[in-house]
Amino acid sequence: MGATHVIFLSKPSYIEFRNFVLTKSLGWQSDKGFLNNQNGPEATAGTRMCASLGIVLSLTPIQTLAAVVIAALTIFIGFYLAYAIFCVIVIKKNKKRLTHKRTGELPTVSLIIPVYNEASTLAQKFANIERLNYRSANLEIVFVDGGSEDTSAELIDAYIKEHNKLRWLLVREGKRTGFNSGVIAGLKASTGEIICITGAETEYSPDALQALINAFSNPRIGAVSGRMVVKNTTGFSSRLEASYRRLYDLIREAESYVDSPFDVKGEISAVRRDICGHILNKQSIARKGNIDCCFVFQSKEDGYRGTYEPNAVYAETAPSSVKDSFQQQTRRAATLMENLLLYKNLLFNASMGYFGVLIMPAHLAMLMILPSLFVVSVFGIIALVCLQPLNLLYTSILLVGVILLLASPYAQAFAKTQFSMFTAAIGLLLGLETQKFPRLDSARETTEKPTSDVQRS
Repeated sequence: MGATHVIFLSKPSYIEFRNFVLTKSLGWQSDKGFLNNQNGPEATAGTRMCASLGIVLSLTPIQTLAAVVIAALTIFIGFYLAYAIFCVIVIKKNKKRLTHKRTGELPTVSLIIPVYNEASTLAQKFANIERLNYRSANLEIVFVDGGSEDTSAELIDAYIKEHNKLRWLLVREGKRTGFNSGVIAGLKASTGEIICITGAETEYSPDALQALINAFSNPRIGAVSGRMVVKNTTGFSSRLEASYRRLYDLIREAESYVDSPFDVKGEISAVRRDICGHILNKQSIARKGNIDCCFVFQSKEDGYRGTYEPNAVYAETAPSSVKDSFQQQTRRAATLMENLLLYKNLLFNASMGYFGVLIMPAHLAMLMILPSLFVVSVFGIIALVCLQPLNLLYTSILLVGVILLLASPYAQAFAKTQFSMFTAAIGLLLGLETQKFPRLDSARETTEKPTSDVQRS
């Protein structure tokens, strides 16, 4: 860069350009001796400014592309490397795992399960609930049927009556109204001190619910989330999901030691009832984001903190194809972006502690900024190699990237996540709400308001 600087300054065209900028744009006059005084501090500053601008203007299109790619790649790698080192150091420093022991009376818990066309999974769900190691007198089960077109509602109703489940409820919405509307209807019908939300296809380990609830022995905890294990780990897509989950859990564990994890796993999450009620006061929540993804945000706003409980485990089948997995992850990313924007008042808010000044801004970058840099870097370096195949630097960068992708499932999962977040960000910029993003068949879509009818047996 230094050699280029000297050569460029020697050109007459640069002298003319420098004088034009200083005299016309900045209003500095040569007759005052400014341009002619090369030893003065003002001339030095002006010369350096013009020289830098001149160098930028002198770059060829390929040099400009290379500069953009190198800058994007440096920022992207530097950020994630720094945050990964931070997470590892935090976990190493806190050698104990995040486990919580129960003290005091068991709180009453309402387990809300929104359902749409889940007839094929309900028998398994009933059996899974029966295996939970939580006092039945303190556990309320609330199924919310969102206008299923199969026999889901009938199967739930029959099971409740046949087994005389006094603390099991069926809420009929009558038509398909969406996940958030189902949760709202379930919350209105529930009575528990702690609200848990899960899916009909989700399988809790026997001790999962107890592990979640134990965290609330700490009066400062407002929300808690567990972790997912992938049931099917044989296919390529499911292996990617399993790798992504391990990276994801490492980040959540570190953030829980520092303050609160940015995200909760909606399928295994719990929150104090009053916090959940405050989430529902936000008018846009019925059509944007997911209620369960707001648990930690609202907890912080209400003066609590969130935490991650690794012993609260649930199993779920990952999408069998990369396409389905990509769609699922894109929707998940869009939901997180909408929730983050819903609580943008927490960003850089010192009263929120490390969550406001470190964790939330870091995830803002991860969700909305860094994926764009990743996409620019990937396609930019491919373009540079095509344009200059003999350039050792460009070829080496591309080769290292390809080797990482081929050798590491973590790199594959990471790359897929970046592209899905980029797609989600573009969709939101184009005005798409999360309800319009492609879903898997088991997902729930909403366009109408709920009309609830509660049946108790």
